[in-house]
Amino acid sequence: MTAPPPITPYTQRVVNLDDQKEALQICPGCEGKSILQESAANNIWSCADCELLFTNPRPTERFIAENYCEGGYYARFQPDEKWRQMWLRRISRVTQRLRSGHILDVSAGVGTAVHLLNAAGFKCSGTEISSEAITRAQQLYGISLQQSYPESIALPNHSLDGLMMWHVFEHLPFPGSSLRFLSRKIKQNGFLFIAVPNNSFHRLLAQPKYWMASRTKKLEALIPAVPYHKTFSEIHLIHFTPRSLRNIVESAGFRVLELSIDNISLNPGPMKDIKHWVRNSLAKHANLYAHKALFLCAQKL
Repeated sequence: MTAPPPITPYTQRVVNLDDQKEALQICPGCEGKSILQESAANNIWSCADCELLFTNPRPTERFIAENYCEGGYYARFQPDEKWRQMWLRRISRVTQRLRSGHILDVSAGVGTAVHLLNAAGFKCSGTEISSEAITRAQQLYGISLQQSYPESIALPNHSLDGLMMWHVFEHLPFPGSSLRFLSRKIKQNGFLFIAVPNNSFHRLLAQPKYWMASRTKKLEALIPAVPYHKTFSEIHLIHFTPRSLRNIVESAGFRVLELSIDNISLNPGPMKDIKHWVRNSLAKHANLYAHKALFLCAQKL
């Protein structure tokens, strides 16, 4: 098995508490110091400056790397037609903006999006930190993904026409500095595509028990504690709302073109399509984000 990539300079901005946990004293988005605890039970904090929500204390980078490189999840993963169709729906949002060019998929998983975009005539490359995913991408599609963290990607500045992060941004230890670094790789007027989980309180509108709940209870309903005991789990370090996602993207030098919802369903159907259309319309026209995931498209200034 290929070793995880080396630990990055992220470690210089945190204080290790033990082998599994580290503590932050600054916001991982804007790196401001106006941070406060929102939930002691689930280790949820927020930033008064950029409104970002984040976990603190949180898993160490070494713990995260081992989590994604072990456990056999990617080694056993077998994409099916539903998986392929979901990714075709996603990349259709990319091809609506871009007709050709070089696209980078950051943390590309087993490389499905890279494979489909290359088949559509794009030059698409991808990065990953999971050695298992890199091996599986080679087995499934003959793709060689670069093993790299976002802030150490080896690409010339201004070389990308587009950059994608599909449910990746919430995993980055310092998404603000990562995006500022990645923005230098994108050409002027190039495109950024991001999908993340949605932690807006609008998601709780269908649950009356939370209508009069405290802010802390609402946050705890949306953001669970990190499951340190699991061999493989999706570890979300950052918890975006529509406003904080827009803030971090605009501060990195982008103009937001679309902020709507991400349809990640593997089982679409007439009723789900109608619900998706309604929720997307509410997001676009009423700023009401009731869906579980957000989609953002932005253009480099």
